[in-house]
Amino acid sequence: MKKAKKIISNKKNRFFILGIILYFIWMIFFDSEDLISLYKLVIRNKKLESQKEYYIENIEKLKQYKKALLSDKKILEKIARENYYMKKEKEDIYLIK
Repeated sequence: MKKAKKIISNKKNRFFILGIILYFIWMIFFDSEDLISLYKLVIRNKKLESQKEYYIENIEKLKQYKKALLSDKKILEKIARENYYMKKEKEDIYLIK
């Protein structure tokens, strides 16, 4: 305890300690890469990673769907009729809502 008081009592050391404290306060709160900004970036990164996983899964499902459509003509015809209202010649389409 006496050593700490002796170190702080010296004017040069007080100035040095005050400088270090001000430096850390500046780095924590006022710098362009302060702790608050870093925390927000970490949260945003986690959110984007989860979105990335969602889209990767969605892309895989769509690839499988595309493969099924291109391989099976009946499924392709069903989708074309239901979603795009396509028809064969000499057919009439009645939409019921």
